[in-house]
Parts: sequence; structure tokens; C-alpha cells
Amino acid sequence: MSNDRSRWTQLPAGIDKVTGRLPAGGLVIGDLIPVDYEIDLWEYLEHPGSLPIRFRQGASTACVVPTKDKINEGMKSRYRRVMAIGKLLAPYGVFLR
Repeated sequence: MSNDRSRWTQLPAGIDKVTGRLPAGGLVIGDLIPVDYEIDLWEYLEHPGSLPIRFRQGASTACVVPTKDKINEGMKSRYRRVMAIGKLLAPYGVFLR
């Protein structure tokens, strides 16, 4: 992993092999706290661009911001269960290869 694509280090102890398509990226998360509630994706917009959230099969990552007005369009299955909340730690994001 690397936070600058120049200096590369091994993944921290306890992190398994990265699977999926590489190169890729990851978030550095600490203090992962289990929760159990549901959010309505119609209450959020894609960032940047302020468009309704749209997912394609196999693509379920989104950067979103809350909206003041509920959006009446977008995906039909708009409710998502939140299972955990984590706090980002420096360097916040890393490149993987």
C-alpha cells in the first residue's frame, strides 16, 4: 500500500490479501462501531454533481452529501441497512497494488 504512489509498504498485520481488481484504493478506518439502523438514499445526493444516487450491478460505492429536500426519483430499492460506522484515520486513503 502507499499514500503517495512512491513509497510502498506491506499491508498492516492482520489485514488479509486484497482481492478484486488491482490497482485499487482503500480507506483507512479505525474505531469501527457496530450499529443497526436504516437510511433512505433519497435523502442524499452524489458528490460532486448533486445528482440522485444511482448504483449499477456490481458498483455499490458512492460519495454522497445530505440534501435538504427529499428526492422523489432514483433507485427503487432506496433503503439501506447501516451495519457499522468508522472514523477515518490518517492517511485516510491508500493506493493498493
